[in-house]
Amino acid sequence: MILSFTEGQAVPNPPTTAEAPAALKKQPGIDIRQQQPGTEIIVEADTGLYELVVVRPESGLVEVSGSDPRLRQPVLGQFLHSVNVLDPTAKFDHWIGRATKMVIAFRNAQFESGVVMAATIRCKGWHYDVF
Repeated sequence: MILSFTEGQAVPNPPTTAEAPAALKKQPGIDIRQQQPGTEIIVEADTGLYELVVVRPESGLVEVSGSDPRLRQPVLGQFLHSVNVLDPTAKFDHWIGRATKMVIAFRNAQFESGVVMAATIRCKGWHYDVF
């Protein structure tokens, strides 16, 4: 990574499109497969709020509801991957990260969220703000 200097201090330049997938994977994120059944994941995206309840983590099966009109009622779906905003060909299987879009498959369609801005994991008696 190249550094630029602003007022005598080194400031890292943002990653290039080629460097972005590796840089994103180094950031905090949530791997659906590492969660326990019943874990709630609250995701704030630029287009709305989503609640995912993990049903079967090994296969990415989640119950999804949210502020999107299509998700007013909880719907069972499979969390496939997140897509890098800068490079849509870069996909992260079963992983939620900042500056990505979630892709969830339902019986009759695939859903792509807006850009993820924040995420929180909730279980009985505790919660953790991941980013």
